[in-house]
Amino acid sequence: MVSDIKEQKQKKRHHAEVEKGVSDTQTPSNKKRALKRERQSHRKYFEDVLRAKDIWNKLRTLSLRKDSEAVSEYMSELMTLLDGKLCKVSLQHDASRVVQAMIKYSSEKQGKKILNELLLPSSEKGMPSPFIEMAKSTYAHFIVLKVITKYHRDEAAQAKLYKALKGHVVKLAAHAYGSRVLEVAMGDNGFCKKYVKLLKREFYGKEFCLFDDEADTNKISLGDIVANLKDEKKEKVFQTLRGILVKCADKGAVHYMWYHDLLYEYCSVNPNPGGEVVSGLVGKDNYLIFRMPSFHTLTLRFRSCYSPDEYKERNLGTV
Repeated sequence: MVSDIKEQKQKKRHHAEVEKGVSDTQTPSNKKRALKRERQSHRKYFEDVLRAKDIWNKLRTLSLRKDSEAVSEYMSELMTLLDGKLCKVSLQHDASRVVQAMIKYSSEKQGKKILNELLLPSSEKGMPSPFIEMAKSTYAHFIVLKVITKYHRDEAAQAKLYKALKGHVVKLAAHAYGSRVLEVAMGDNGFCKKYVKLLKREFYGKEFCLFDDEADTNKISLGDIVANLKDEKKEKVFQTLRGILVKCADKGAVHYMWYHDLLYEYCSVNPNPGGEVVSGLVGKDNYLIFRMPSFHTLTLRFRSCYSPDEYKERNLGTV
């Protein structure tokens, strides 16, 4: 009964609109769609992205995954359509999914071409490469994650990806999406141990990322670096690392494993870590501090940040 009444009302409304000269395409919902399409039409490569999305919808269907010929045909069309445009369209929320699908379904030859295009240097002098901008983008950083995980066993591809990230580690670590990229790059499905250690070296100071990348990676840890430094330079390294730890904690990077390893290394090497790091971890978001004791080794190092006198002044039970 209720549905019949609603249907009659809709028919009356429709007839009234027709009498007034309002067509079906001018209804409020369709007006919103038309307005959205109008705004999107001003984007760069709009027509190409629109066509690429149609191909992507076909490519990602379950029935086509077993049809290698159809997948190869669609991939060839996408490669031609978006050739030279990947970095630009990757920053768009809809087109970024198309690029992710291209990385997933690409052949070996197509994958290398996509990787080389994504890693091209910036056309503007002094500006970071588009790959770094993608690593800090809301949508494009998923493409960076996809590339890193796909080539985690390819040494040649890892060398190219490492060079793209080199010199930008600290800025990425203090960024909401960039820190997620570092977590994958330094994780089990990311770079090999050599490149992980080389990336971590940048946390100790800008001058250390200028070292030879072919140096013995067994001797580039924090302990090895400060072992031959004078007290003044040693304290400068600790101060730099301490500031990065506090800054990254403010950005919510506490739950990442690379942060845990960095904090553990800092507390292990520094004979007097002090409570600055702990104070920075607490800050305004007290809940961050509770993520740390979930790891046994970190619990011990976390406790070592406090001297016996500081225990009296600070009550960890009230944090």
